[in-house]
Amino acid sequence: MSKLLEADLKSLTLNELIARRAINEQSLIMSELTLDNFSRRVDLAFSYGNRLTAIEIKSEADSLYRLEGQIDVYQRYFDKVIVVADSKFIPVISNNLTKDVGIWEVKDGKIRILRKGILRKDISSQNLIKLLDVTDLARLASQTKIKCEKNRASLEEALLLVSKNSIRNAVIDSLERKFRYATNKFKEKTLNKPIENDDVLILSRFLQQRQLSEQHKKQSKLFWDNLDHHVSILKDYAEDFHSEINQPNRHQYLDSLRKHHSKVECEDVY
Repeated sequence: MSKLLEADLKSLTLNELIARRAINEQSLIMSELTLDNFSRRVDLAFSYGNRLTAIEIKSEADSLYRLEGQIDVYQRYFDKVIVVADSKFIPVISNNLTKDVGIWEVKDGKIRILRKGILRKDISSQNLIKLLDVTDLARLASQTKIKCEKNRASLEEALLLVSKNSIRNAVIDSLERKFRYATNKFKEKTLNKPIENDDVLILSRFLQQRQLSEQHKKQSKLFWDNLDHHVSILKDYAEDFHSEINQPNRHQYLDSLRKHHSKVECEDVY
């Protein structure tokens, strides 16, 4: 069997989540969600009600050198964290990660749940606030009638007075605005069929920007690859233009000749 890569494990994981009804119609499904001032990127995340779960993928081609740091960051923000890993990593993961982290083993193209993990109940308001951008923070301050300066530091400090439930709802609303469109497109594409690797790409809310960027790069490369040809065309055009402006203009000469004859005829008549 060929080596399974990250995309393979993502599609397997999503199929497993759907089969186990861990994702429902209202759930958001998020791919490559950035955290901690863009220093971390969660492979997959999903919501169920107002509960958030993060999933870290470790394919056979990956390594574990960043795993503990990744899990530490995810546990600050998510109610549950799951690691989906190739079977070769399972002994190390099982020994090094705490019992509250779920472990799913991938072996022979199938997933086996070794440890379900435990829901955390100690996510702080301070950490939840970090999931909101400045626009979200300002919106929450307005909704809760909190007056403060509109910079991030002031907003974060002031919003600590708001109930944790209100902050959590604001986080879900923010994620809804950012990921609902991609989630719905994904669900439409995969309705009543197994999820494949290409389907996972739909979950990226930056897919369109990436496609436009790639198109621009291709066009730019095509231009520079054909630069000599463009220069040659411009040179030929310049030479033709220069030649034309230095030659007598036939039409101007004929017009002048007609005017001369007309003048002569007028002089003869009068």
